[in-house]
Amino acid sequence: LQFKGKIENEAIATATPDKLYLNPVFPNGLDEIPFKLAERTYPIEMNYSSDISLIMNLTLPEGYTAESIPEPIRFVTENNGIQVTYDAGFNAGKLNVTLKYIIKQLYFDPAEYATLKGIYNQRKQKFNEQIVLTKS
Repeated sequence: LQFKGKIENEAIATATPDKLYLNPVFPNGLDEIPFKLAERTYPIEMNYSSDISLIMNLTLPEGYTAESIPEPIRFVTENNGIQVTYDAGFNAGKLNVTLKYIIKQLYFDPAEYATLKGIYNQRKQKFNEQIVLTKS
């Protein structure tokens, strides 16, 4: 199943007189953490595999430049069961953000719980980082 769409008027930016604060990861559940227990003694079963990609290409307003862009990340569990990548770049007045989240493995042993919880925590933190643009 593949979905392509266009979002208009989605509030992804906050403006001040000389800065724009962007959060390019739309509210879509990717900042939720399903692993709330301190530890787990029974297996983890995912409901379904998924492959989520978000590619955003923005042309910035005239006179703005990137002040702060999150560092790229890549998290991969053993056997490539879960993969998370995030990359953002600024070049010639254009901002490009790429996010990819893949779940291939549907069953995890209890010993993998801490790793899964850590990946979800880091994913939430990264996906909530803002891009700061400054008016020059």
